[in-house]
Amino acid sequence: MLDDYAQKHDLKAAEFWDEGRMTELLDAYPDVHNAVSAMTTSHVLLARPRQSRLS
Repeated sequence: MLDDYAQKHDLKAAEFWDEGRMTELLDAYPDVHNAVSAMTTSHVLLARPRQSRLS
């Protein structure tokens, strides 16, 4: 399925990422995290105020 999609859109590769891998990406690149913040789950958004209080 992904191989067909990749070929159709002239991509070298495509793959599914699980939550752990996505979290690693977003933690490593805050600018990416901010850019996709509307698509992140509520537990990420709810953690922000708590992290601010703990700092």
